[in-house]
Amino acid sequence: MTWPIKKLGEVVIIQNGFAFQSSDYTGSGFFVMRIANVQDGIVELNNPKYIQSDKSTSFKKFILHDGDILVSLTGNVGRVGVIQKEHLPAVLNQRVARIIVRDSNQLDHQYLFSFLRSPFFVSEVIKGGHGMAQQNVSTKDIENIEIPLPPLAEQKKIVEKIDKQFAKIDEAARLRAESEAATVALLPAALHEIFSQSESKGWDKKEFSEVVTVESKKNIKKLPYVGMEDVESGTGKFLGSKEIREVKSNTSYFNKDHVLYGKLRPYLNKFLMPDFEGHCSTEFLPLRPDKKSLTREWLMAWLRSDEIVARINATGAGARMPRANMKLVAKFKIPLPPLAEQKEIVKKLDALSLKVRALHELQLAQSADLKALKQSILHEAFAQ
Repeated sequence: MTWPIKKLGEVVIIQNGFAFQSSDYTGSGFFVMRIANVQDGIVELNNPKYIQSDKSTSFKKFILHDGDILVSLTGNVGRVGVIQKEHLPAVLNQRVARIIVRDSNQLDHQYLFSFLRSPFFVSEVIKGGHGMAQQNVSTKDIENIEIPLPPLAEQKKIVEKIDKQFAKIDEAARLRAESEAATVALLPAALHEIFSQSESKGWDKKEFSEVVTVESKKNIKKLPYVGMEDVESGTGKFLGSKEIREVKSNTSYFNKDHVLYGKLRPYLNKFLMPDFEGHCSTEFLPLRPDKKSLTREWLMAWLRSDEIVARINATGAGARMPRANMKLVAKFKIPLPPLAEQKEIVKKLDALSLKVRALHELQLAQSADLKALKQSILHEAFAQ
């Protein structure tokens, strides 16, 4: 059935926010609801900014209330969210709009929110966007977007149908998140089991400094460069390029015999087992294991275990940018099974790592599919 069509400006009031000055931000008070806080269907309280505001001041009309619908007007335009009690007290910042239903007997609040999340609305907002570096949309642009307006009872039926379908998707998403958390825990659990059995296995133990040499040799060659940003935390995945790259600061030389260990903020757990010759940030320590008793792979497995990450992190000095104290780490003892056993254990860990990565990629795809399914449901509900 074809429903009557109206422009949003006929059925809602769209209010822009106030240009609060960052110099007026305080440590507490009214939460300043900015563009970054309005995400895909939700409001997030990340990177909070506050302002003191007396309800009798000129800011009064920008104070937000439970149930207010917000929409972003700059950047990723068309994102919407709803204010909840836990977000209050809060005020509306510039480039975020509040959308208010004019007549609740004509337009259901939840029906409006569902419409604003639909692919149709988002595409219309994007089409109306202006600007090259980042998009901007005006309240007038949004007011001109058309909304199908069935009878109020029908609006409520549409919302009920959407809510039921979304509830099933949300449950699937919850189960997927639990599965992902279990997947993430697989490798740390395996490492914990391996290194906690060193006593019962009767493995030899030696101090770090006895079997590992820290070689911070100044680089003088033209080689590929590895910065801290080029290594993924916790996995040792190389994110950079193997093309020759020069940097202005001093760097350290490394080759295929080393393990690179990030001493800056040890809790980031950054390590790399390079398969190429290169130079790295001095925040990386090129570690050379004694091949007679320690493989690179075993050293890397030991360094990435949760227990060792925590112990090394505890040696760090500096509140904002702690660095590992290698004089203390030098005294840490490394369990040393025979080389053949090290290689066999690492082989199993590598197989587990591949399984974890494959599961993670599958879970990411499933998450994207669930989001796409919601968009499909909204598209069907509001297709014009």
